[in-house]
Amino acid sequence: MKAKFLTISLELILSCLISIILCASGKGSEDMTKKTDVKGKSNSISQQEWVLKAELRGNENGGIYFRKNNSHLMHFILYSNTDNLKIYQEGSSWGYHTRSFTLADKYQKDIKYKIYRCSRAWLGNVPAVQNLNKGEFLITSINVCDGTWTVEPPFKLSNLDKNFYVSGHFEIPVNSSLSEAKTHGVWTGKIDTNTVEVAIDSHCMDILNKSRMPH
Repeated sequence: MKAKFLTISLELILSCLISIILCASGKGSEDMTKKTDVKGKSNSISQQEWVLKAELRGNENGGIYFRKNNSHLMHFILYSNTDNLKIYQEGSSWGYHTRSFTLADKYQKDIKYKIYRCSRAWLGNVPAVQNLNKGEFLITSINVCDGTWTVEPPFKLSNLDKNFYVSGHFEIPVNSSLSEAKTHGVWTGKIDTNTVEVAIDSHCMDILNKSRMPH
């Protein structure tokens, strides 16, 4: 009973710490990445086999709402369950496309979309690596209206906001142009997040449509 109470307490502490960070990131803030060491996180997950886990969260100020101005951002959180886990940073071609999203229309669930990063040119491109130790987590704030994301197939536009169920994906392929991952000692594989509800306004959907480029 004592051990069970300790596990629950540690999970509550972790949840509170993440909530504080997400709340501090604020409404309409730019994309940013944070790393925080949470002491005791490893104790509550020691019996689980996973190495890297992903989660989507919103802010404490009203959920996730993507619009042209003043978006309530979505936060992509990676948790490490091992020491010296390496992933590619977003600021290079190796890590830029590692995150993507699947959307299902809230009221027509058979209609689905894929949101992923637009192709872009790179100058001074090097494979920068982020290191995570056991019990650490990495938060990346996502704003799909910033012009760096695209959607497939294109949205059918209207003057109304639309609601979607969104799940995230984090992937560093083993066999692809990123085969250097083995040389760099980087984690490889694909993991999926939980599902969250988001709202997207017509202006943001238009931005995503216009950003459609070959990937």
